[in-house]
Amino acid sequence: IKFDIGRTDSETRLRIESVEYLYGYTLRIFYSDGKVNDFDFTSTVTRDHEETLEYRDIEAFKKYKIHESFCTIYWGEDWDMMLKPETLYHEKEADFSK
Repeated sequence: IKFDIGRTDSETRLRIESVEYLYGYTLRIFYSDGKVNDFDFTSTVTRDHEETLEYRDIEAFKKYKIHESFCTIYWGEDWDMMLKPETLYHEKEADFSK
């Protein structure tokens, strides 16, 4: 899958159609190509970063937003927390050991 970030051809660009909160820090992500991925953000939220501390609160975590142009999910006005679209699409959780 190639993520054509910023493309204006909305017919061929991969998009996040919707996101559903499942439990804990797990979201179900529905893509325009039919793929559905359950992604666990636990390792992202619990990292020792000041920007992510407030999202340990489940109610704050549930206030995610979809950025259509970048095909990603983010939190906060200043993009306090987000992951690359490739990670959300291909993985089940973020691996920060790499």
